[in-house]
This record gives sequence, C-alpha cells and structure tokens, in this order.
Amino acid sequence: MITDIISFGEPLFEFNQAKGVESGPDYLSGFGGDASNLACSAARQGASVAMLAHLGADVFGDKFVEL
Repeated sequence: MITDIISFGEPLFEFNQAKGVESGPDYLSGFGGDASNLACSAARQGASVAMLAHLGADVFGDKFVEL
C-alpha cells in the first residue's frame, strides 16, 4: 500500500457534555488528538493516509479502527 502521508501518535477518544438532551446519554463522543486530526483532514482533502498508533483491545480501539 502506497500512502501520501503516514501520521503517527496517540489518537484520543473524547467525551463532550451534551446540553439540552432530555433523553439518552448526557455526553457526545468523538475523536481527537493531533495525529488523528491531521490524518482525517488530509484524507478529506484527497490524500492517501495511513496511521501508526498503538490501540487498546477495547471498544475505543475498535472505534478508531472503524474510523
């Protein structure tokens, strides 16, 4: 696989408080971290991107792999 950019670092899974939510979770989840932000931004601009990171064998690591 040939890529334009290889981003490496720690991706972050973030929880943000949801305001005005009557039912359901009182937080919103999302992705962050400079390495994953760079990878996502470059991919949205059309670059072929790979990410090198260590992920846990849990639901958060699985979500990053899906992303």
